Amino acid sequence: NYPVMIQDVHDNGFKIFTYMDAVGGRPVPEVHRRLRGLGLWKAKLDGTMTWSYHHFMVPPHLEAGPLHWRNMHGFVLRGAVAPFDTLSWEAYREGYDDARYLATLQNAIDQCRATGSQLGLITDVETWIDNVPTDVDLNSWRRQMATKTEALLAPEGYGD
Repeated sequence: NYPVMIQDVHDNGFKIFTYMDAVGGRPVPEVHRRLRGLGLWKAKLDGTMTWSYHHFMVPPHLEAGPLHWRNMHGFVLRGAVAPFDTLSWEAYREGYDDARYLATLQNAIDQCRATGSQLGLITDVETWIDNVPTDVDLNSWRRQMATKTEALLAPEGYGD
């Protein structure tokens, strides 16, 4: 029933974000990346947020590193000089970058449609986007999005 509820939110002119879908400090980088890019788009969600960049309730003398239970809510750990990030933080950022690649590809489609160019390629790219599986290799997906964006924005006939 979630897809219907999400569509109802959009139909009423609102956006819907996820919150703490895999808590920030949980050591599941693949989940953080997949949920923040491809997962958000497939679920038709508008954004994501997490509990905290760094869980502020942990006194410095209690921090024992990324496996300590009190660190489970933050993406970074307190260091002697500055915070240092975790694999989960880097994955969260990578997911955000995946979403940016997708937005750039969608913008290229819109530009081509507005100018009436690359119409055949638009159809192929939209079919490809619609059929991207949720378990796709994310690095490959990103490379394919970049290649398709370049093809859409290239002058027609370029490279033929």
